[in-house]
Amino acid sequence: MLLLVLLVAVEGLLRVYDYQNPSCLFLETEVFTNLDQDLKRSICWDNNNLKWSYDPYLHLEPNQHYVTINTNQDGFRGKEISLEKPLDTFRVFVVGGSTAFGVGSSSDSSTIPGYLQKQYDFNSELNVEVINAGIPKAYSFTNVHIIEKNLINFEPDLLIIYSGSNDLARSWSADAYTNPAGCTSPLQPDPNCSIELQVLRFLLKNEYYQSFSILFTNYQIWKINTSEHVKTATTLDYSEQMAKNWQNTWSEICELGKSNNFDVIVTLQPMLGTGSKQLTNEESRNYKLYNQDIKLSAYEDFAGVLPELNTKCTKSKDLRNIFQNINETIFYDAVHTGDLGNEIIAKELFELSLPILKEKSQ
Repeated sequence: MLLLVLLVAVEGLLRVYDYQNPSCLFLETEVFTNLDQDLKRSICWDNNNLKWSYDPYLHLEPNQHYVTINTNQDGFRGKEISLEKPLDTFRVFVVGGSTAFGVGSSSDSSTIPGYLQKQYDFNSELNVEVINAGIPKAYSFTNVHIIEKNLINFEPDLLIIYSGSNDLARSWSADAYTNPAGCTSPLQPDPNCSIELQVLRFLLKNEYYQSFSILFTNYQIWKINTSEHVKTATTLDYSEQMAKNWQNTWSEICELGKSNNFDVIVTLQPMLGTGSKQLTNEESRNYKLYNQDIKLSAYEDFAGVLPELNTKCTKSKDLRNIFQNINETIFYDAVHTGDLGNEIIAKELFELSLPILKEKSQ
């Protein structure tokens, strides 16, 4: 009985601590310099508590409402939309992983899709509805499922693919590429995983007893903060195969678009160290920490398949050098950007997509 009381007391104290001091690597980044502490804590806490599922395919749980993040009844970040497209309206879906979703954004409207909506609202006469279909941890294989099983039902006019980094982090093997959770990820039960890892997954996902999850997450962040390098799954030996997987997957969606009357723009997203941007001190430290030399060398193979994608899709675009003239800290880790970076990317996506929608309106 005494042990139970002790466990309950520890659980309560840790939950209070976690609420006041949520565990995120980005809380002290220069990217958030202009945000107050309460908002930064909310961004961290909201992203930590976001829920998604792999059944029947990777998707966000619907109807989640936090201070900085809202998912609608269809699981998209942002406001509610109707299944049937409104008259005289163009529907644009931004598809990708956590960067498209906006992990680290201060609100739903300061994500890349949110800023893209503002661009259309203020700089175009077209009636455009931009929908955030980004999902944390998604990569091309999982994005295809949500497009084919869900997005296509919403009568899209244009898909903007903002992708690359999550595919780069996948294993080269076919089995690993088609296994969204992966045996190394504590997210989804997998009979091929060890008993120890399945127990770890259970403890990390348990909503009733969170002490272990809080302590484990804080330990992982401590390890990163005290390390010189973070282990990376990226390998140069199989980068060509990873890029080919990425190319083939998006070629499939571009063919689907042709048969279902929607256009597809495929963009290769920027990462820390791509292009000619002068890195700040913080970005330079992170460049070393996240082993960006290895990643960027492998990423060249992704850029190499863009010309072929340009023949299959409406358009392809290399965005790796989009921040070349920006002196501020843009990346708070290896790939995620804050509000400023999201706005810059959204402006470029607006310039890419506007001619396509104008042609459709004629």
